[in-house]
Amino acid sequence: MKNSNMGYLALDVDIYPKLIEKYPELTKEVSIYEKEKGGVCRWTENKSESGKNEFDTYNMEKMDRKSKEILENIINPKYTDIEKTLAIYKHINEKVSFEMKLMNLEKEIRRDDKKSEILFNDNRSRIQMLNQRLNRKQSSYNAIISNRAVCEGIAHMMHYMLTSVGVESKVIGCIGKNVENIMIPYKERLNHAAIKVKTGEDWYYYDPTWDLGSKKLKNIFKTKKEFGKDHTLTFREEEVKEPKIKEYTNKELNQKIKKVVKDQKNMIIEKEERINRNDNKLFRGLKKLYNKFGITREEIEVEKENIFDIGLNDKEMFSKQHQDLNNQKNKEKTIEREEI
Repeated sequence: MKNSNMGYLALDVDIYPKLIEKYPELTKEVSIYEKEKGGVCRWTENKSESGKNEFDTYNMEKMDRKSKEILENIINPKYTDIEKTLAIYKHINEKVSFEMKLMNLEKEIRRDDKKSEILFNDNRSRIQMLNQRLNRKQSSYNAIISNRAVCEGIAHMMHYMLTSVGVESKVIGCIGKNVENIMIPYKERLNHAAIKVKTGEDWYYYDPTWDLGSKKLKNIFKTKKEFGKDHTLTFREEEVKEPKIKEYTNKELNQKIKKVVKDQKNMIIEKEERINRNDNKLFRGLKKLYNKFGITREEIEVEKENIFDIGLNDKEMFSKQHQDLNNQKNKEKTIEREEI
């Protein structure tokens, strides 16, 4: 907290999941702090040589809520740390895309001196908005909310979700290839981000960006030596020791991946069935009231989608009935015109 008339409170994104669990009224208290006491609270992430990402509490809460929704659909409370890790990794693998559009825009601005001159002579607010938009591409916020980010944002998304389910991890900077000087000085020539996750007593490396959209996961659960075959790590990784024996074999990993994928499908099916059951209970009760007032079954079916915020499966279920009803009405109109 800086000592000034307008207090500025800077908090780390990493601590939000634990804070909100311990202090459920945190968001409300921060709002009071900002509105009544004139303070400013920002949550920071990705403090590096390239800058940092900052979020206000509203966006922090929004990201955390979305993260929790995702985790509820992919994490079984009985999962081990490796199963939690693989479930999150698999979700990222299937749902997140690399943010090429903003990446190319940033390169274009840097490459084109004329565009840079026009941009930086423009008004300050527009420049700040553009910089914020460009920086967000490397944030967990973009990855979680819009399913699009560059490598840093993707690694931070995985880190945030792992932190939320109690698994220790760290985002690391590296070079996305093996170069001659195996351990490069920190902040020098870094062009990629990955993540290391603690399993048991050892650290293992993952590169979720390189596996985006791939059916076969090739960049998971790597020892430092294995990861170093196609990545160059900084000297900060020197303290990481090689495990004497890997905690899991490739065969065991594949079995666990199949397990979490199957579980995710089952969890989605169970959730849809639960929603359908609740909707149908409400609908049956409402239908009794409608029958009492002489409203027809067809009218109820047509109005069901408007009354309830039902999901895609429900829409498909009732689409044929809606279509039949519309066809019948059109047929009746045609007959009336012919009779006239």
